[in-house]
Amino acid sequence: MKIRPLSNNHSRCNASPAYRLVRSGAATILVLILLVITGCALGARYTTGRLPDTAVLESSLRIGESTEKDVRAVLGEPYGFGRYLPPADNTPREMLAYFYEAGNLNESTQQTMLYVLLLDGRYDGYLWFTSTLKAQR
Repeated sequence: MKIRPLSNNHSRCNASPAYRLVRSGAATILVLILLVITGCALGARYTTGRLPDTAVLESSLRIGESTEKDVRAVLGEPYGFGRYLPPADNTPREMLAYFYEAGNLNESTQQTMLYVLLLDGRYDGYLWFTSTLKAQR
């Protein structure tokens, strides 16, 4: 009785390119899933934008005098822009929007929004909203 070696058609070395691609793709997906789960479990931190310094607004800009260029020089480029109509005044203002967010994927998030108001191209004040201060009663 003669023993014949098994065919090499079933070995991994001679696997088809499609089979190897599926195997390596499955391994890549598994590694990505494990990284995401680990990141969530460890509470991966993230930040978006830059925290605006309102003290600089108070010390460097003058209402009615400072220009939009001055505002951009002090705070940098805004995240966005638009228009604002104050409830007690029917004169719309141009608005530069600055945004900052920092947090943890499975815990709290800190958000700060700063809206700088311009009237006829001049600094006219700001609105500032943040989630970092505790409410006073």
